[in-house]
Formats: sequence, structure tokens, C-alpha cells
Amino acid sequence: MAKTVLENCDNHALWTPNDAVNFPPSQDEADKQEGTGSIKVIASSDLLAALPQSANVQGYWKLDEQNGNRADISGKNNTLTDNNTVLYAAGKIGNAADFEKDTNEYLSITDAAQTGLDITGEITIAFWVKLETINLSQAFVTKYSMSDNKRAYAFTIRGVDNKIQFALSSNGGAATEGRSTSALATGTWYHIAATLNQTTDLIQTYIAGSADGDALSYTTDIYDNTRKFLISGYDDNTGFTNPFDGLIDEAIVWNKCLTAEEVLKVKNITGSCLNDYIARDLGA
Repeated sequence: MAKTVLENCDNHALWTPNDAVNFPPSQDEADKQEGTGSIKVIASSDLLAALPQSANVQGYWKLDEQNGNRADISGKNNTLTDNNTVLYAAGKIGNAADFEKDTNEYLSITDAAQTGLDITGEITIAFWVKLETINLSQAFVTKYSMSDNKRAYAFTIRGVDNKIQFALSSNGGAATEGRSTSALATGTWYHIAATLNQTTDLIQTYIAGSADGDALSYTTDIYDNTRKFLISGYDDNTGFTNPFDGLIDEAIVWNKCLTAEEVLKVKNITGSCLNDYIARDLGA
């Protein structure tokens, strides 16, 4: 018997074996249905396996911790150090890291300690974000230093128009900057992503699971620098700059370009399921 495929967890009605069972069902209820039914329920610790291109994930930070260092569930052990006490608030799923720009809060891992974040080829970065301040240049996820020409990659929001921007440099100096058409506002959860496709040689930004902004030509590799990887701000040679003010949740980095369909799937998996559960296709 063919099994039902539940790709978009927003559509709770797809769980129909028993109308009295809320979505997600208990594991016991799911087990009852596995023999003849439609889906398997898996815990949040198994989210990695459900992601598109999961073998290429270099860091996955759920950011559920209330304070202190943030764990990486990718298997790469890229634990992020808490700098200046990053606390938490209600996230898109569970908790989110709550950054305050006035106290220069950020999460980081040194270049020497990281594994797989010195990405020089294809890349995808995706996460949920909720801004508390706009009209200010702020950095979301970076491995980037401007003052000493050690730029690699930087996912940011522009202060001039509140559009997201993905900057890549091939030599540490000049950067190519792809940006969205749409602007972000405060107080709203957005799923945003950015990719570099080395087959088409294009940078693309995404908002809410859809391409947003014109694809921009980028024909070279990304510079391999020695700066820290940060969530919030830049590890600039002159010191920490451009802190973020707001919440970030479910941050993921791949050394692979996700397709538009895969970016949408990541949005649905990381932001649309109740109680940290998702449904996985069991096949035919």
C-alpha cells in the first residue's frame, strides 16, 4: 500500500487515520499506523536526517538553550561560544537565541576549532529571524573581516533599505553582494536563506521559502579566511562590529547549493511542525 507523503507540516489535516488524534500524533499512535498507515513521527533529534542534502550540513544550531554555549547537532561538533550572555526567547520552534545589540551579544567558533565552515565552493545558509531593530546595518551569519581584507561570506541586513544581503569574496577584498527585493520588518518571523550555485554561477536570496531578488553572477570560489564564524556581527580585525538585535532560530549551513524546492522544504521542516515533531515519508 502506498503511504501518504506529508511534506508540509502546516497542513495538519493530512494526518487523518483518526480524527480524534491531534497532529502530531503520539509515537504510540504513529506506531499503530505504520503497518497500514501513512506516516512516522520522529523526534527533533532526528531533524538532521530529514533535511534536504543532510550529508552536506556543516552546522545545525537549534538554539534552544536558555543561555551559554549552543550545541551543533550536525555531527561536526561546531559548538558556538556564548559571548556577552546571549539569552533566549520563544522561537519559531521551541526557544530562539535572543541577541541584544547594545551589549554586543554574539555566538562564535574560532577558525582553528571549526570543522567544515571554511566553505570555498557551493554554500547554503538558512534560518528563522525576527528583528527587533531595523534601519541599521546588522550581520546575521558571517565569516568575514573587512578592515584586513579577510572577507569570505556574510549574510546580513542592509540599514539603508532593510533588505537581506549575501556577500561573497573570492580574494578577501572586494565582495559580490546579492540582495532581496523585499524588505524585512520588526516583530515578524521570517525564514530566510542564501545560496551559491556553482553550476549556474549564481547567488540567490530567499524569503519565506521563495526566491526573492534577482540572481547575481558569481563565477569564482569563496575566499578561505582565518576569522571566526559568527551568528550576530562581524569578527573584524578592528574588533566585533555590526551586532544583530533580535531572535534567530534553527540556523543551518550546508556546503551545497539547495534548490528552490529544497529551501522551501527546509522552511517547512524547521518552522511548521508542532511540538518539535515532523513527518517523514516512509516510501511506497
